[in-house]
Amino acid sequence: MSDVGYALEALHVNSPGQIVSIAIAEDEAKEIIRRLWPEKKIWGAPGGRSFGVETQAEVDEINRILKGRHIAFNPEKHSWHFHVYLL
Repeated sequence: MSDVGYALEALHVNSPGQIVSIAIAEDEAKEIIRRLWPEKKIWGAPGGRSFGVETQAEVDEINRILKGRHIAFNPEKHSWHFHVYLL
């Protein structure tokens, strides 16, 4: 069992609040990191990091990895964030 968690989270753009959070399996998360942010360090104080999912191409790549689950790119209404955190 890993002591690390991974999630995708959608947030409203013009008002505070989370729309949805999707837990991601470790193998899926590592593949997302490898494909989208290979040069980025995933750890920062106090024990994790978040990356903004900023383009349709990033969303398309995530959807290929998630196989059967789907996130939508709609930057006018919400933003997606990929989180790595300690459990």
